[in-house]
Amino acid sequence: MFELCVRWLAWGLDTSLKAVLVAIVAAALLRLLRLRDSNIRHRIWMGVLAGMLALPVLTPFMPALRLPL
Repeated sequence: MFELCVRWLAWGLDTSLKAVLVAIVAAALLRLLRLRDSNIRHRIWMGVLAGMLALPVLTPFMPALRLPL
């Protein structure tokens, strides 16, 4: 039972870190490109949100972030 909880915790941490990385990359690109058009910024952030929501489904197909626990 404890091992199952640790696996779920590791999966949740892995997914959360990937979601944060997606948001950081999007924010850095928006700042780097200096996009001020609210329509484009909204579309980019909606894409980031859709990517974050898709991460739990896509996580088994993506490489894991190996972190020492």
